Amino acid sequence: MESNKENVYARWLEGQIDPKEAEELQASGELEELEAIIKATDKMALPKYDAQAGYAKFKTKHPAKKTATVRPIRRLWPAFAAAASVALLIGLFWLMNSGPNVLETGNQLTLTHTFSDQTTVVLNDGSSIVYEEEDWEIQRSVKLIGEAIFNVQKGKPFIVNTNAGKVEVLGTSFNVRSWHENLNVECYEGRVRVNYGNKEVILNAGESVDGISGILGNKQSINHEKPFWSIGTSKFNLEPTFRVLEELARQYDVKVISPQIERPFNGSFPHNDLEKALNNICKPMNLTYSISADKKVITIED
Repeated sequence: MESNKENVYARWLEGQIDPKEAEELQASGELEELEAIIKATDKMALPKYDAQAGYAKFKTKHPAKKTATVRPIRRLWPAFAAAASVALLIGLFWLMNSGPNVLETGNQLTLTHTFSDQTTVVLNDGSSIVYEEEDWEIQRSVKLIGEAIFNVQKGKPFIVNTNAGKVEVLGTSFNVRSWHENLNVECYEGRVRVNYGNKEVILNAGESVDGISGILGNKQSINHEKPFWSIGTSKFNLEPTFRVLEELARQYDVKVISPQIERPFNGSFPHNDLEKALNNICKPMNLTYSISADKKVITIED
């Protein structure tokens, strides 16, 4: 039976599986994991793995099924046909079950996720986090690229690592924005500790702080209880204009052609009106813009 299963996996990788076998994989839940592996391996460099340990884990999780309902499958993965190795496939299952979890969202999209301790995160467009689910009860830690709202349940310290700095909390609601070298943190409940460069600051509810070009600014008071992006507005405090245009491109899923304008921008733009958004950015910065006929390309001139 094990040999038959291995033959099925190999033929699936080569795109030669028959409809009945495909339906058996679908019913067992194995097909979903196979497809997830193919997607994940596009984005990761594979470390060495123990194929025997992976195989043992896989067999325990997926015992042979005796019956299944037949339904044809049409989607194939030809890019991996040349890699039709059962040992590699089993190793990938092992890696998927023991490696980091990745959550990411595309342009114009958001993503909500609840962790095992009921802590929640909402990712803004184009953002991603990486975390280790197996270690979650021991160390609640994520790596963030982009922007996200966190509602953290009380417990062990919760740490948000970014390329720009680190935010640590015990139980609170806060927003972290971190693209490239800059960092913005807003605290809505509880307290958060922000590390940026060689400086640390504690934020209480109703306070925010910006880290720009390696310098952590003074705390500022805020009177809103959630980030502006969650209600359809992107807001900036003295961020380089070219970074603002990057956010515009993500929010409207457009291509922006522009020189790298370093001048700081202080203001906001809406997510539901491209013309108004461009006016909000360009007018105070003395920039001109044009929009292509299909509204997919924006050209900015300084």
